[in-house]
Amino acid sequence: MAGFSTVFTLVALFRASIMATENKELQDLLQSPHVQPADLNNQIQHRQVDTISSNPGSCHCTCNCNSHFAWGDSLGSVCPNYYPNCGGSLSGRPRDCQELYQKGNTRTGVYVIYPEGRQQGIYVRCDMDTAGGGWTFIQRRISGDVDFYRNWTEYKQGFGDLNGNFWVGNDNIHALTTQGNYQLRIDMYVSDTNKTYATYSSFEVGDENIGYFLTVGGYNGTAGDSFSYHSGAKFSTKDQDNDISVTNCAERCKGGWWYKVCHQSNLNGIYGSIVNAQGINWMSFSGYVTSLVYADMKLRKQ
Repeated sequence: MAGFSTVFTLVALFRASIMATENKELQDLLQSPHVQPADLNNQIQHRQVDTISSNPGSCHCTCNCNSHFAWGDSLGSVCPNYYPNCGGSLSGRPRDCQELYQKGNTRTGVYVIYPEGRQQGIYVRCDMDTAGGGWTFIQRRISGDVDFYRNWTEYKQGFGDLNGNFWVGNDNIHALTTQGNYQLRIDMYVSDTNKTYATYSSFEVGDENIGYFLTVGGYNGTAGDSFSYHSGAKFSTKDQDNDISVTNCAERCKGGWWYKVCHQSNLNGIYGSIVNAQGINWMSFSGYVTSLVYADMKLRKQ
């Protein structure tokens, strides 16, 4: 019996050593300024398979850390945010950043969530600080490093860097907003001293079969309402014109958006553009010529 105990202890120490090494590899990857989701996904899938197989029947995340995937930040440990199947149910899986916040994850950064109906997690950025925290980013513009004048497939799947500029993907936005009643918050500014925001008490995006049809309403905030106009519109890109204008608004305004004739807001326009209606515009705040220097869109369940 003593011999068995010794072997068991050695195996446990060996596994702990391997996990510590893998944690260090993950931490190095997370701290890279150019980390891409595909690179991280390969590392995480390896960790998930290895750890789940060693914890059969586990119904909760067995990690012991208080922050998940905060890219670019210095973490004491890296936790693969997985929640194994338990008797056919997905026990404990966080569906959005609000559920992560409620589980004690209060640090703004990049996490993995599992929207309803999804077997695979998706990487998102969470705002755990603004207005009570728990916000799931779907978009952010902070510089001109990422081109947002993209095609239908790219907007469908998502693109960019979760540490910088990104669109989380129309399929993912649809998956999130069908989980319940979500509110939308948009923070924006034209300078460090001129910041504003808009909130909408209801926000939902349909699936691809109906063109990612937008339903939004219930404005509040300081920016003025330049988004309710777009409610009832389908999403348009340069290669898929779903607007109601005689021109292709996506081509004219250089973005992908819920254009009508054409827009009152254009948060996926060209960064820094002063060409009329082609920049990152919010008509009631910055007009059609001044381009916002910062904008983000994020969701939280009501």
